[in-house]
Amino acid sequence: MTRARWTARRPGCSTAAAPARGGSGIGLSLARDLAGSLGGRLSLTGRHPAAFTLLVPVRREEFGSEGDG
Repeated sequence: MTRARWTARRPGCSTAAAPARGGSGIGLSLARDLAGSLGGRLSLTGRHPAAFTLLVPVRREEFGSEGDG
C-alpha cells in the first residue's frame, strides 16, 4: 500500500459495514486534513504495527514584564 493510499478518502465506506472492517476508513484522512489545516503534516513512520507521526508548528508566545514568566 502506498503512503498516498493509506490517507485516501474512501467514499464507498458505510457506517453499517464499519465494525466488520475495524472502522469506516475516514479517520486517517481527517487527521491528514486537520494536520494540513494547521500547517503541519501526518506521516506514516512504521507499518507493522502501523505508526504515524503528527507534526504541527507551535508558536511560542513572548511575555512582557507583566506576563506569566
